Amino acid sequence: MKPTEWIWRDGALVKWNDATVHVSAHALHYGSSVFEGIRAYATKQGVQFFRLHDHVVRLVDSARVYSMPLVYDVAALERACKDVVRANKLPHAYVRPLVFRGAGPLTLDPTSSPVETVVLAWEWGHYLAAPDTAIDVKISSWRRVAMGTLPALAKAGGNYLSSQLIRLEAKRDGYVDGIALSTDGGLSEASGANLFLVRNGVVHTPDVGSSILLGITRDTMICMLRDMGIEVREGRLPRELLHMADERSSPALRLRSRAFAPSIASRSAMARLAQSRARCRRRSTACSTAARKIGTAGWTRWARNARKSRG
Repeated sequence: MKPTEWIWRDGALVKWNDATVHVSAHALHYGSSVFEGIRAYATKQGVQFFRLHDHVVRLVDSARVYSMPLVYDVAALERACKDVVRANKLPHAYVRPLVFRGAGPLTLDPTSSPVETVVLAWEWGHYLAAPDTAIDVKISSWRRVAMGTLPALAKAGGNYLSSQLIRLEAKRDGYVDGIALSTDGGLSEASGANLFLVRNGVVHTPDVGSSILLGITRDTMICMLRDMGIEVREGRLPRELLHMADERSSPALRLRSRAFAPSIASRSAMARLAQSRARCRRRSTACSTAARKIGTAGWTRWARNARKSRG
């Protein structure tokens, strides 16, 4: 990670090295933070965010779950993300808005600790590996949280302690990442990505009850696949489906395991999807505009129109 010059912090741009917090910050001791990870791509029209509005809305929703009062509304947070990318003159960026509880009484009642908001941006390449590169994964011994314990739908810092355990175990055993199961033994997700499987031309993905984060890229993939006429089924998936699947993928990667058959890429659903995602990046102005104006429900309509315009 290469530091940039500026960080947005509670309404002002401050130097990277000046954006510090006290060691008594509540989030440092108890994990009381929520965040987002947003990509901004270089296009002919300049830097364009991928579904910025939807990411910021999820950030606000996550803060609401943890009763973290926000000073800034969605529009202000969107402007902050744009301002920090512009200030750092980044041609493309990974943007990290973070809301956390700062220094205050170190008790489990967080309400006396102030809520602070920052936005970082830096250049970050591929996640784990290039999109067309398969990686080795394993079934993790660590399970995702059970419903009623921690809110899996909130993108909270504390939720990613289990992700660290999954990744550490995978690395220790010679793999790139791990796939976690839910508490009932069904498929859930990887350490930081949702899971897709292809069998007999149908794409399967764990549903909202499988202790997953409802990924925004996941939603985009589902909409685009369906728009291409590919059936997508969301449901509870048994782990043996990994062995039976023709392909395994996350929104950014193809997955393989030494225990599974190799992934099939030729003229497959995921190969077509990769091409579609590449087109989407080139058309990221339309992507972000569509997501901002018409939301998830209208995404399919946008994709259908985009396909028609491609001929």
